[in-house]
Amino acid sequence: MRVFIGVLVLIFSLQSLTKADDIRDFQIEGMSIGDSLLDYMTVEEIKRLKKFDYSGKYKGIVLDEVNFTQYDDMQLAYKNNNKYIIHSLAGRIHFNKKKLSECLSLRKKIELDLSKIFSNADIKRKEKQKHDYDKSGNSLTYATWYKLKDGSSANIVCFDWSKKIEKSITDKLMISVSSSEFNSYLDNEAYK
Repeated sequence: MRVFIGVLVLIFSLQSLTKADDIRDFQIEGMSIGDSLLDYMTVEEIKRLKKFDYSGKYKGIVLDEVNFTQYDDMQLAYKNNNKYIIHSLAGRIHFNKKKLSECLSLRKKIELDLSKIFSNADIKRKEKQKHDYDKSGNSLTYATWYKLKDGSSANIVCFDWSKKIEKSITDKLMISVSSSEFNSYLDNEAYK
């Protein structure tokens, strides 16, 4: 039932964005690319969060102790400076007990809405692709990418982890948006 309500909320919230012509107009739980994380929490709260590093220039955090309206948790990346500008954000819905069919169904519904919102984007779909993290090749992703002309992007991905990996990572649907600057950094600098 929770997933059904989540689907309805997602669909109705996405429909209100049909005039979005800039990735910064797209919101996930009220947050947008270009916002400062300081608009939502204090420096002290940010410092207490567990962080991961994108090779120095950006920091990532997972907000999993917040009661969001549409998502189970969120993942954010912000520039590693005192302004905490958000460059990537993702809402995640966890699908425990191998409910891949529910995830794929929700992905298709969201894809229809995002295709209207980002009608001029270059759209790529990858069905049943092996995830690089799982060296056994048994973990799969089902993804749709929207690459905008300015280099920013939006993605919808269902993660179907193998039983071995699933002990530490849950299956999930993730909707994410990233700035062109962050995408360029990941593609050209971060892991070189």
